[in-house]
Amino acid sequence: MDTQLTAARKVTNHLLRKYDRTRENAEQRDINKEAYFGQRPKHSAKIEREITKLWKEYCPLTTEAELGIDWHQ
Repeated sequence: MDTQLTAARKVTNHLLRKYDRTRENAEQRDINKEAYFGQRPKHSAKIEREITKLWKEYCPLTTEAELGIDWHQ
């Protein structure tokens, strides 16, 4: 697994836990909320890029028969 993806997941999960734990101080909760919701799209984008990259590596290596695809039906 990609170490950058792992690091991004850990940061995102840390920010979520920090946001969830903050209950008393509304000001700090808003700050933590903004931090988490700012990080989440970045993490999702990294996941999408990684999935696309892996498929681009995988698809040329396989044949249609191996994938179970019959394009001429």
